[in-house]
Formats: sequence, C-alpha cells, structure tokens
Amino acid sequence: MKVALTNLSNSLYEQSRHRLNDSARKFGITEVYSYDFNDIKSSNFYKENQSLLDQPRGLGYWLWKPYLVLEAFQKLNDGDVVIYSDSGIEIIDHVDPLVRICTVHAPIMLFGNSDLVNFTWTKRDCFILMNADNPEFWYSLQCDAAFVLFRKSDLAIRFLKDWLVFGSDQRIISDMPNTCGKKNLFGYIEHRWDQSILSILARQYNLPFFRMPTQFGNHYKMPGYQIAKEFNCVSQVNQAQVDFYVEHAYDNSPYFQLLNHHRSTNRRPDEVKKNSLKKKIERRIQYAKYNYALSLHQRKIKEVRGW
Repeated sequence: MKVALTNLSNSLYEQSRHRLNDSARKFGITEVYSYDFNDIKSSNFYKENQSLLDQPRGLGYWLWKPYLVLEAFQKLNDGDVVIYSDSGIEIIDHVDPLVRICTVHAPIMLFGNSDLVNFTWTKRDCFILMNADNPEFWYSLQCDAAFVLFRKSDLAIRFLKDWLVFGSDQRIISDMPNTCGKKNLFGYIEHRWDQSILSILARQYNLPFFRMPTQFGNHYKMPGYQIAKEFNCVSQVNQAQVDFYVEHAYDNSPYFQLLNHHRSTNRRPDEVKKNSLKKKIERRIQYAKYNYALSLHQRKIKEVRGW
C-alpha cells in the first residue's frame, strides 16, 4: 500500500509548501504530488472553471482540492491513501495512526473543526443548492478542510466528484450574494467556501469526524493523550489558552498531535506581525458573535449531535 501527499500553492506559500513536503518525506511519505498553481493552468479542469479559479481568494476558493486528490488516484491503486494538506501545515510526527484508521475504518477521513457549527460559517445558498436547508445540516459541526485523507475506493471517488461538482457552482462556493431568495441564518458570520461544501457532504454521507491532529485538536483529546502544558485552545476562532479539556472527547482518535498548523507564508516578519494584530482583532469580534449565536441555538445543536 502506498501513501501519497498532494498539495498546491502560489508563490506566496511556496516556501511553506516545500517545508511541508520535506516534513512528509522525513516521516516516511515518499509519494509527493506537489504543484505550483501555474502547473494546472494547462489542464481541462482549469479551462472549464477558469472564471472561478481566477478568483484571488484561495486561488479559486480552493476548488482544486478534490481535483488534486482525484488526479493522485490516477497514479495509485485501489486501497492506497492520499493525504491532502494545506501548505501552511508541517508534519511533526509519523502519521501512521491516521493512515491505519483510513485504511481499516474510514476511507474518507475528515476532522471535526473544534466546536464550529455550519450555520455560522455557511451562506444560505450553499444549504439550499445542496438540498441541505434544514436543521440537521444547520446545526452540524464543520470539518476542517485543511487536512484530509482518502483511501482510493468507489466511495471516496464518488464523494470527491460530488465535492468538485458542488464546488464548480459559484453560487455555492463563492462569496457572491445569495440568489435563492432566503437570508443567511441568524448568527451567520462568514462563508467557508470549499469547507462548507465538505461539511455538508460529510453529513449527507453520514461520515464520522475524527480529532484534528494539529494543535487545534489538542483540546478534544481523550485522557491518555493529553500532555501537560501543551497548546490547548477551544477553537481556531478562540485561540486563548485554557487549562481544561472538552467533556465530549473524540474517543475514535487514539493519537497525539502530529501536525503543526502554522499558516506561515513567505512574507517578511514585519508584515506577519501587522497581519497577526489585525487577525487577533477580527478573531475576537468573530468569537463574540459566534458565542452569542451558539447561546441562542444550544438546544438544537445538542439535539443534532445526540447529546
């Protein structure tokens, strides 16, 4: 069985992408399919979706993620595993525990995005056009689209094609205003593009979520994997350190932190510092809005999660 890594960036994340690739090879992943954005511009995929892929945000709202995995599958056999990772991630330990789970239990291995809920991070058209405009999907957890595993199989291929088809509809994936006649749900903060689509598909396919193997998943560890004084925050929106762990841990995720999600670009340190201050202010505003929305919908959220 082969394990492959695939990723893509433009020049802004090029150095980080190469660091990711080096870290993958360090921990035994020898198949690496890594691309500069210009590499895909000669493909039929780019030509068919150029109006979307030329959008600056996410180099086309990250529509190319399922495309990369499907392309990797073309080079591999049934049962092989493809890891997609954002370039702003570094592998810091062997990912064998994840590969084992993907191989034995979960041909589509997705990770729950802390306590983030779909209705605050998904615009209404996305729900409507994916036939998911009801509480089951509104109050479901978001997954994290930055790092995912797929075992080559009929199920994974069908899922990836669905992700690609829905993402190719700019009404679903982009930031354009809603067109279907309904307002965003109360508490909506911002659309999450490819991740919103992935999260709805996960619910439609009835897929389990696993604990994020980055530092942002540490808060959701089972006892036995918790480490004193490790980075521990409730979510990527609220990165303030806490000294407790969540009550409902991921008991299907027996592994330590395996990744560092640093999100670093090739910018100068002074640019990063300025951006970090701006991001901190934005994050605090988002977190205040998010907490208020959660407080109003807590009962419905617990019902959907089965708590």
